[in-house]
Amino acid sequence: MSLFLLEPEWITGKTITFPPDQSRHLVTVLRKAAGDSLRCRDRQGNLILSEILSASPHETTALILAAEPLSEDIHPVTMIIPLLKAQRSELIVQKVTELGCDTIIPFFFERSVVRPNKDKHSLRLSRIAYESCKQCERSKPPVIHDEVTSFDALVRLLDESDPQLRLLPWEHAELSLRSALEPGTPAGDMRICLAVGPEGGIAPEEAARFSAAGFTLVSLGNNILRSETAAIAGLASLVYACRDRWHQRSSRNSSVHQP
Repeated sequence: MSLFLLEPEWITGKTITFPPDQSRHLVTVLRKAAGDSLRCRDRQGNLILSEILSASPHETTALILAAEPLSEDIHPVTMIIPLLKAQRSELIVQKVTELGCDTIIPFFFERSVVRPNKDKHSLRLSRIAYESCKQCERSKPPVIHDEVTSFDALVRLLDESDPQLRLLPWEHAELSLRSALEPGTPAGDMRICLAVGPEGGIAPEEAARFSAAGFTLVSLGNNILRSETAAIAGLASLVYACRDRWHQRSSRNSSVHQP
């Protein structure tokens, strides 16, 4: 069963007080009652073992019995995602959250179909990220920025975090993502930005602007991928490559220090 993600304001001393929406889920869906055990996770990445003291759809309380640290994979990856129709945007946010992305920037590309709506999109995507964290037992959801509608604003936002490697999958690119991460290109412990285009693809002029802003245009293969498929495949490939490189460096460092 997935862990409940606890908000700091729910905890007072050793008592957890769940708000109505979470209480309803605990009581009506999970059928929890007083005396039942409950496994939760706080924002610091700790496993919280607790026992339910009282349970009702309006308010549920639990007593914290123990806390222990948990390991999790959260990666220094900024995802630039297109504005898509509701369920498709939600799928991207859900899956990149599961894969460990720590920052998401919704961007209005030239060929984006869905029109910007900051209040509607930000709230919905934040909710999806939160629910995904509960499912994958992640303590902190990714930071989701308000949607960005101009390229200059996007570049300024990226310059604040200064990703050292910027990648843009594009159907006309010849360099593979794997080649962009060949040995010699640091990718294990640095911030990386991965941008994914909209349903209509990325116009050549727009791809040129991304290139001028420091993005390497890469290929994810010969097939034309949906935006959500490209986001999932690209991030999964990126995380796999970076984690392998981190393990390789760890092995080299260990061998150097061996007597």
